[in-house]
Amino acid sequence: NMAPSSSDYTSPLQSCVDNMQHSGLMQLAGTNMTFNIFQSTSSSTITLSGASIGISTGNPFQSDGSLGGSGSFTGSFINNPDAIVMANGEEGTTTLDVQDDFTSSGTIFFSINSRDLSDPDAITQISAGNQIGLEGGRACVCFNPDLVLEDGDRFDLMTAQSQLSGRFDQVQFDCSECPTRNAKSIAKQAKAAEADDECEPTADYGAISFSVLFESCDGGSGNYLDSISPPWYVIFPVAIGIILLVVIFFGGALLIDERLRKKKFEAKKAKKRTARVNKFKQSTQASSSGSSTIG
Repeated sequence: NMAPSSSDYTSPLQSCVDNMQHSGLMQLAGTNMTFNIFQSTSSSTITLSGASIGISTGNPFQSDGSLGGSGSFTGSFINNPDAIVMANGEEGTTTLDVQDDFTSSGTIFFSINSRDLSDPDAITQISAGNQIGLEGGRACVCFNPDLVLEDGDRFDLMTAQSQLSGRFDQVQFDCSECPTRNAKSIAKQAKAAEADDECEPTADYGAISFSVLFESCDGGSGNYLDSISPPWYVIFPVAIGIILLVVIFFGGALLIDERLRKKKFEAKKAKKRTARVNKFKQSTQASSSGSSTIG
């Protein structure tokens, strides 16, 4: 076990480790830890509390065990297939701030404890300074047993500055690992359901965020846009493209038809004028011929 820490978070302990092959428990509190080489195992558990971790070579920090708590990572973070991001650390919900990219193909546990997002322990949150890539894996979202959700609630659990790509293979709500609801909380939830038709929370994948929504479904199964297949973000661009093609095709056809009509009208007009001129000439010639005969 390893537990470097500093009681004063404003002056964190600076530590550098050359080569660490880790298993067991490591607790980092108020520490800036830099590794030259770091490897963990499935039996590795790391808890953070105001700690910062980085790899001096610029390689991403790769986790193969369990990790949770509040901390930051310089560079990128990879949550490998057998790895787990825990919903909580030792002093509250997990809050990870990754400087560059966050990638996960493992399991992430999220905890939603409060509708008051100003509460530092309201939700588990992961943020990335660049991209978030979800390469399958599993998400388990646990709700505070005493929490009663309301229509319109939204919880942004993962946020990227530039892009979120991919999806979890599974998103489960109140899965078997979550705290069970007691009789009192079940009664409160039932009372809320009597006032309004209960709607189950749904997962929402945005352009830069992974969120849990609690929207009005009118007896349906979740967010209307999320229920559309293919997804709305595929349908909308295709629909706009079709509309533009229709406008260009029919607009072009109408323009060509108008020009053809104009040409026909001009030709007909010219033909009539030529006929009138010829008729006038013939009339003039006939008049001149009659005058010559009389003389």
